[in-house]
Amino acid sequence: MSVVEFIIDEALVDYQYAVDFMEKRVCDIIEERAHQMIWLLEHNHVYTIGRNTREEEYRLIQQEQNNDSNIIQTPSVYLSDRGGRVTYHGPGQIVLYFMLDMQKMYNQIDVKRFVYDLEEIVIVTLKSLGVSSFRHNGMHGVWVNIQNMSNNKKAYITNCSNKSIKKIAALGLKFKKSISYHGIALNLTTDLEYYKKISPCGMSSTSITSLHANNIFISSSVVKNELIKSISDVFDMLLMQCSIKRQLG
Repeated sequence: MSVVEFIIDEALVDYQYAVDFMEKRVCDIIEERAHQMIWLLEHNHVYTIGRNTREEEYRLIQQEQNNDSNIIQTPSVYLSDRGGRVTYHGPGQIVLYFMLDMQKMYNQIDVKRFVYDLEEIVIVTLKSLGVSSFRHNGMHGVWVNIQNMSNNKKAYITNCSNKSIKKIAALGLKFKKSISYHGIALNLTTDLEYYKKISPCGMSSTSITSLHANNIFISSSVVKNELIKSISDVFDMLLMQCSIKRQLG
Protein backbone atom coordinates (compact mmCIF):
# COMPACT_ATOMS: atom_id res chain seq x y z
CA MET A 1 0.00 0.00 0.00
CA SER A 2 1.32 3.44 -0.95
CA VAL A 3 2.14 5.88 1.83
CA VAL A 4 -0.07 8.96 1.86
CA GLU A 5 1.04 11.80 4.10
CA PHE A 6 -1.23 14.42 5.58
CA ILE A 7 -0.79 17.77 7.26
CA ILE A 8 -3.31 19.58 9.45
CA ASP A 9 -2.18 23.20 9.35
CA GLU A 10 -3.38 25.39 12.20
CA ALA A 11 -2.02 28.67 10.83
CA LEU A 12 -3.59 30.70 8.02
CA VAL A 13 -1.76 29.87 4.80
CA ASP A 14 -1.16 32.33 1.97
CA TYR A 15 -2.91 31.14 -1.19
CA GLN A 16 0.02 31.65 -3.57
CA TYR A 17 2.32 29.83 -1.17
CA ALA A 18 -0.09 26.88 -1.15
CA VAL A 19 -0.29 26.78 -4.95
CA ASP A 20 3.50 26.91 -5.28
CA PHE A 21 3.84 24.13 -2.72
CA MET A 22 1.26 21.93 -4.49
CA GLU A 23 2.85 22.40 -7.90
CA LYS A 24 6.26 21.41 -6.59
CA ARG A 25 4.84 18.47 -4.65
CA VAL A 26 2.96 17.15 -7.68
CA CYS A 27 6.16 17.25 -9.74
CA ASP A 28 7.98 15.42 -6.94
CA ILE A 29 5.25 12.76 -6.81
CA ILE A 30 5.48 12.25 -10.58
CA GLU A 31 9.25 11.86 -10.31
CA GLU A 32 8.80 9.56 -7.28
CA ARG A 33 10.74 11.93 -5.05
CA ALA A 34 7.85 12.38 -2.60
CA HIS A 35 4.79 10.60 -1.24
CA GLN A 36 1.23 11.52 -2.08
CA MET A 37 -0.18 14.15 0.26
CA ILE A 38 -3.38 15.60 1.70
CA TRP A 39 -3.25 19.07 3.23
CA LEU A 40 -5.96 20.58 5.48
CA LEU A 41 -5.71 24.31 6.03
CA GLU A 42 -7.42 27.69 6.10
CA HIS A 43 -6.46 30.64 3.90
CA ASN A 44 -6.25 34.36 4.36
CA HIS A 45 -9.09 36.26 2.62
CA VAL A 46 -8.78 35.62 -1.12
CA TYR A 47 -10.87 35.41 -4.30
CA THR A 48 -9.58 32.82 -6.75
CA ILE A 49 -10.46 32.99 -10.44
CA GLY A 50 -10.80 29.51 -11.94
CA ARG A 51 -10.34 28.62 -15.60
CA ASN A 52 -14.08 28.75 -16.34
CA THR A 53 -14.71 32.20 -14.84
CA ARG A 54 -16.51 34.55 -17.21
CA GLU A 55 -14.93 37.88 -18.08
CA GLU A 56 -17.82 39.86 -16.59
CA GLU A 57 -17.39 38.04 -13.25
CA TYR A 58 -13.72 39.01 -13.14
CA ARG A 59 -14.53 42.63 -13.98
CA LEU A 60 -17.14 42.75 -11.23
CA ILE A 61 -14.57 41.72 -8.61
CA GLN A 62 -12.14 44.36 -9.84
CA GLN A 63 -14.82 47.07 -9.73
CA GLU A 64 -16.08 46.23 -6.27
CA GLN A 65 -12.79 45.62 -4.47
CA ASN A 66 -13.12 48.85 -2.47
CA ASN A 67 -16.88 49.35 -2.51
CA ASP A 68 -18.06 47.16 0.37
CA SER A 69 -17.85 48.46 3.93
CA ASN A 70 -19.47 45.32 5.38
CA ILE A 71 -16.35 43.19 5.09
CA ILE A 72 -13.45 43.38 7.50
CA GLN A 73 -10.59 42.94 5.04
CA THR A 74 -10.45 43.34 1.27
CA PRO A 75 -9.44 39.96 -0.18
CA SER A 76 -6.55 39.47 -2.55
CA VAL A 77 -7.40 38.24 -6.04
CA TYR A 78 -5.54 35.38 -7.73
CA LEU A 79 -5.89 33.82 -11.15
CA SER A 80 -5.96 30.05 -10.65
CA ASP A 81 -5.42 27.20 -13.07
CA ARG A 82 -7.90 24.96 -11.24
CA GLY A 83 -11.24 24.04 -12.78
CA GLY A 84 -14.41 25.93 -11.92
CA ARG A 85 -15.20 29.62 -11.71
CA VAL A 86 -14.68 32.33 -9.10
CA THR A 87 -14.82 31.47 -5.41
CA TYR A 88 -13.79 32.78 -2.01
CA HIS A 89 -11.43 31.31 0.58
CA GLY A 90 -10.85 32.69 4.05
CA PRO A 91 -10.74 32.05 7.79
CA GLY A 92 -13.40 29.66 9.03
CA GLN A 93 -13.35 27.63 5.83
CA ILE A 94 -11.48 24.32 5.83
CA VAL A 95 -9.75 23.67 2.52
CA LEU A 96 -8.65 20.14 1.68
CA TYR A 97 -5.92 19.86 -0.94
CA PHE A 98 -5.41 16.43 -2.46
CA MET A 99 -2.12 15.59 -4.19
CA LEU A 100 -3.01 12.02 -5.07
CA ASP A 101 -2.24 9.58 -7.87
CA MET A 102 -5.43 8.19 -9.40
CA GLN A 103 -3.51 5.40 -11.09
CA LYS A 104 -2.47 4.10 -7.69
CA MET A 105 -5.91 4.68 -6.17
CA TYR A 106 -8.16 3.36 -8.93
CA ASN A 107 -5.77 1.63 -11.34
CA GLN A 108 -6.95 4.18 -13.91
CA ILE A 109 -7.55 7.90 -14.33
CA ASP A 110 -11.16 8.31 -13.21
CA VAL A 111 -11.96 11.99 -12.59
CA LYS A 112 -15.69 11.39 -12.16
CA ARG A 113 -15.08 8.84 -9.42
CA PHE A 114 -12.53 11.11 -7.76
CA VAL A 115 -15.00 14.03 -7.63
CA TYR A 116 -17.66 11.70 -6.21
CA ASP A 117 -15.26 10.52 -3.52
CA LEU A 118 -14.32 14.06 -2.49
CA GLU A 119 -18.00 14.93 -2.09
CA GLU A 120 -18.52 11.70 -0.17
CA ILE A 121 -15.75 12.61 2.27
CA VAL A 122 -17.60 15.80 3.22
CA ILE A 123 -21.00 14.10 3.34
CA VAL A 124 -19.69 11.31 5.61
CA THR A 125 -17.91 13.82 7.84
CA LEU A 126 -20.97 16.02 8.27
CA LYS A 127 -23.10 12.97 9.01
CA SER A 128 -20.68 11.96 11.77
CA LEU A 129 -21.18 15.44 13.24
CA GLY A 130 -24.98 15.22 13.12
CA VAL A 131 -25.53 17.22 9.93
CA SER A 132 -27.36 15.89 6.86
CA SER A 133 -25.93 16.84 3.46
CA PHE A 134 -26.22 15.58 -0.10
CA ARG A 135 -25.39 16.01 -3.78
CA HIS A 136 -27.87 18.14 -5.68
CA ASN A 137 -29.17 17.92 -9.27
CA GLY A 138 -25.87 16.80 -10.76
CA MET A 139 -24.02 19.94 -9.63
CA HIS A 140 -20.58 19.53 -8.10
CA GLY A 141 -20.18 20.16 -4.38
CA VAL A 142 -22.11 19.33 -1.22
CA TRP A 143 -25.47 20.82 -0.28
CA VAL A 144 -27.70 21.13 2.78
CA ASN A 145 -31.36 21.92 3.41
CA ILE A 146 -31.15 24.77 5.92
CA GLN A 147 -34.72 24.13 7.06
CA ASN A 148 -33.58 20.81 8.42
CA MET A 149 -29.92 19.93 8.76
CA SER A 150 -30.42 17.22 11.37
CA ASN A 151 -29.57 13.60 10.60
CA ASN A 152 -32.79 12.59 12.31
CA LYS A 153 -35.06 13.88 9.54
CA LYS A 154 -35.16 13.74 5.76
CA ALA A 155 -32.99 16.52 4.34
CA TYR A 156 -33.14 16.06 0.58
CA ILE A 157 -35.62 18.11 -1.45
CA THR A 158 -35.90 17.47 -5.19
CA ASN A 159 -37.34 20.88 -6.11
CA CYS A 160 -34.40 22.76 -7.65
CA SER A 161 -36.00 26.15 -6.98
CA ASN A 162 -36.35 25.52 -3.24
CA LYS A 163 -34.48 28.37 -1.59
CA SER A 164 -33.72 26.30 1.50
CA ILE A 165 -31.17 24.21 -0.43
CA LYS A 166 -27.75 25.82 -0.15
CA LYS A 167 -24.17 24.88 -0.94
CA ILE A 168 -21.84 24.26 2.00
CA ALA A 169 -18.82 22.79 0.19
CA ALA A 170 -17.36 23.61 -3.23
CA LEU A 171 -14.63 21.92 -5.23
CA GLY A 172 -12.18 22.77 -7.97
CA LEU A 173 -9.47 20.49 -9.30
CA LYS A 174 -6.51 20.31 -11.62
CA PHE A 175 -4.56 17.29 -12.80
CA LYS A 176 -1.03 16.76 -14.02
CA LYS A 177 -0.72 13.36 -15.64
CA SER A 178 -2.57 11.16 -13.12
CA ILE A 179 -1.90 13.41 -10.10
CA SER A 180 -4.57 15.66 -8.63
CA TYR A 181 -4.18 18.97 -6.87
CA HIS A 182 -6.43 21.67 -5.44
CA GLY A 183 -9.53 20.10 -3.83
CA ILE A 184 -12.66 20.90 -1.85
CA ALA A 185 -13.58 23.61 0.69
CA LEU A 186 -16.08 23.32 3.56
CA ASN A 187 -17.67 26.37 5.22
CA LEU A 188 -17.65 26.28 9.02
CA THR A 189 -17.61 29.83 10.40
CA THR A 190 -16.95 31.49 7.04
CA ASP A 191 -18.04 35.13 6.83
CA LEU A 192 -20.68 34.92 4.09
CA GLU A 193 -20.48 38.67 3.43
CA TYR A 194 -17.46 37.97 1.25
CA TYR A 195 -19.60 35.98 -1.19
CA LYS A 196 -21.83 38.98 -1.90
CA LYS A 197 -19.20 40.53 -4.18
CA ILE A 198 -19.01 37.48 -6.46
CA SER A 199 -21.12 34.86 -8.18
CA PRO A 200 -19.61 31.85 -6.40
CA CYS A 201 -19.29 28.97 -8.84
CA GLY A 202 -21.64 30.93 -11.11
CA MET A 203 -24.44 31.01 -8.53
CA SER A 204 -26.12 33.68 -6.44
CA SER A 205 -24.25 34.53 -3.24
CA THR A 206 -27.43 33.67 -1.30
CA SER A 207 -27.00 30.04 -2.42
CA ILE A 208 -23.99 29.65 -0.10
CA THR A 209 -24.18 28.75 3.57
CA SER A 210 -22.04 27.58 6.48
CA LEU A 211 -22.47 25.60 9.68
CA HIS A 212 -22.22 28.78 11.75
CA ALA A 213 -24.96 30.51 9.71
CA ASN A 214 -27.29 27.70 10.79
CA ASN A 215 -26.34 27.89 14.47
CA ILE A 216 -24.19 24.78 14.32
CA PHE A 217 -21.00 25.34 16.27
CA ILE A 218 -18.28 22.70 15.95
CA SER A 219 -14.60 23.50 16.43
CA SER A 220 -12.31 23.46 13.42
CA SER A 221 -10.02 20.90 15.07
CA VAL A 222 -12.91 18.46 15.59
CA VAL A 223 -14.03 18.82 11.96
CA LYS A 224 -10.50 18.39 10.62
CA ASN A 225 -10.01 15.19 12.63
CA GLU A 226 -13.32 13.81 11.37
CA LEU A 227 -12.35 14.71 7.80
CA ILE A 228 -9.13 12.70 8.14
CA LYS A 229 -11.13 9.69 9.37
CA SER A 230 -13.54 10.03 6.44
CA ILE A 231 -10.69 10.35 3.93
CA SER A 232 -9.15 7.14 5.25
CA ASP A 233 -12.49 5.32 5.06
CA VAL A 234 -13.67 6.59 1.67
CA PHE A 235 -10.32 6.09 -0.07
CA ASP A 236 -9.45 2.98 1.99
CA MET A 237 -5.97 4.32 2.55
CA LEU A 238 -3.47 4.45 5.38
CA LEU A 239 -2.59 8.04 6.27
CA MET A 240 0.59 9.17 7.99
CA GLN A 241 0.65 12.57 9.70
CA CYS A 242 3.68 14.74 9.02
CA SER A 243 5.10 17.63 10.94
CA ILE A 244 4.53 21.06 9.45
CA LYS A 245 8.10 22.05 10.10
CA ARG A 246 9.53 19.10 8.18
CA GLN A 247 7.24 19.56 5.21
CA LEU A 248 6.77 23.32 4.98
CA GLY A 249 9.67 24.91 6.81
